[in-house]
Amino acid sequence: MKIQKISRSCYSTHALVFEKYGSLDQLRLKSLNLKKPSSNEVKVDFIASPMNPADINQIQGVYPILPNFIETEHGKLAIGGNEGFAKVTEVGDEVKNLKVGSYIFPNVNSFGTWRESAICKESDLISLNIKEDSVFDPLLAAALTVNPCTAYRMLLDFVTLEKGDVILQNGATSGVGQAVIQLAKIWGIKSVNVIRNRFILFDMLESPKFLLKKDKQSDCLKVLKNLSDYNDVKIDLKLEDLLNPSIAADSQLNTEEFKFDDLRPLFSKDLRTTTILVFLIWSTSSLAYSMFYSFLPKFLISIPNYFGPELDLIVISLSGIPGSVIASKLVETELGRKGTLFFSTIFTSLSIFFFMKVKTTIFLLICNCTGAFFSNLMYGVIYSYTPEVFPTSVRGSGCGIASSLNRVMGIIGPLLSGYLISFGCELSMYICVIVF
Repeated sequence: MKIQKISRSCYSTHALVFEKYGSLDQLRLKSLNLKKPSSNEVKVDFIASPMNPADINQIQGVYPILPNFIETEHGKLAIGGNEGFAKVTEVGDEVKNLKVGSYIFPNVNSFGTWRESAICKESDLISLNIKEDSVFDPLLAAALTVNPCTAYRMLLDFVTLEKGDVILQNGATSGVGQAVIQLAKIWGIKSVNVIRNRFILFDMLESPKFLLKKDKQSDCLKVLKNLSDYNDVKIDLKLEDLLNPSIAADSQLNTEEFKFDDLRPLFSKDLRTTTILVFLIWSTSSLAYSMFYSFLPKFLISIPNYFGPELDLIVISLSGIPGSVIASKLVETELGRKGTLFFSTIFTSLSIFFFMKVKTTIFLLICNCTGAFFSNLMYGVIYSYTPEVFPTSVRGSGCGIASSLNRVMGIIGPLLSGYLISFGCELSMYICVIVF
């Protein structure tokens, strides 16, 4: 008599899975078998499952929390997705707090929500108290457990906000940013929101080397033609030229392990002075800038009968915008890079100095606006000047280190300013004047 092995699975589900960490190209839609729920398990059917940047980072293997690979009939696989909104369709005999028809969220990290159905323990789920006649959007419900919760914690965990207070946030078009705006409105908190709109104002071109690496020679040619037309330079390139094997080999990205010896050319005899001066300019400018603007709101609030620091901060920020635009023009005049940088730093220092000396609110605003204008003018020069002074072979390293110093000093500045305030407000301001 022939005996056949009977499978315990009685359901199947489609899921987006991957076999190893890497690119999104390896995601595959596979059918997986599901066993019948045990006594303390439930079966849930997913209604909606969003995709977040963290989900992509998990697939790439670069996120701090990584999904587990489970044994399936297709081998070891991981199922993508952290967030999801699902409905209970079957329960085990010992399940107490869930019933068929209950709506749930996953209560564990890396649950694997990019699938139709799942069998899981009752403790792995959060039950939602949704009435049968309630009207809600399942797509919004599926995205409730990450971004809105982050916004909630940001608004409540760090400072005590009261009705009528004003908050300022950047990245306001993100999921977290939009949740902050909605929660702030519910709680009577005013929000000032900064957004990025680069792709309407500027046409961002992809790197030709990256396009060659991806075998997109035609797109690479379009980018090169666009750059040549913009700079009034004629190039005689055809698609066949980019298909040359030697060019393709040169386009491969350098994947060798970084060594500190790679930075040695930055401190060679010819570049040493330039490198040190550029790094000092970035460091001191960022330190003074962050010290002053972290101190500014506290100072404005301390002025008696002041007519509204939040309004002034908006005016001050807007006044700095023309500085960056004008900097792009002045560097091409007789003043050049060095002359424009010299005058912008001098006038930034003078603006802060007079800011400490004037007494009326209108002159305080004028000094702040001129300071914002000239500091943006200064940064406009620095950003354009830095890549020009480094040779191509070390340009990426030089610009990267300069940018890193800018970020580090931007962190140190507010901490130092907060410490110096205990010795008097003017001390912090005088240091800003000297450093600028």
